[in-house]
Amino acid sequence: MRPCSLSPRLLLALLLTVPAVACDSSRTGDPCLTSLDCLPPQTCYVRPIADAGFPAEATFPSGFCSRACDAEGAGGGCSGGSVCALSGGVLICAPTCQADTDCREGYTCQPVGGDRACVFRPP
Repeated sequence: MRPCSLSPRLLLALLLTVPAVACDSSRTGDPCLTSLDCLPPQTCYVRPIADAGFPAEATFPSGFCSRACDAEGAGGGCSGGSVCALSGGVLICAPTCQADTDCREGYTCQPVGGDRACVFRPP
């Protein structure tokens, strides 16, 4: 029996597709239960920082896939389609938006630097 092999065209198509999927910044802000639901290097944010004055029962609605960033605004180290925003008392990459309707339920579109981002809406 002859071993199965991939044609060079199929192999090239697969190699070009996988990096595009792995780098998809549209996953920032997706719902999650654990960090395994998020694309690395993202983490699943479930609770806002208690010291930020949020009630103890406050949560990121349905979780929020993101990663920490270092400065609010476009220069904070987030990939395209997201901006560094203060959300739930922590600086994280948040998807850009134009209006609240661009954000998931429980999040609001707020000004961040010269952009707008979907951030945690306190209860």
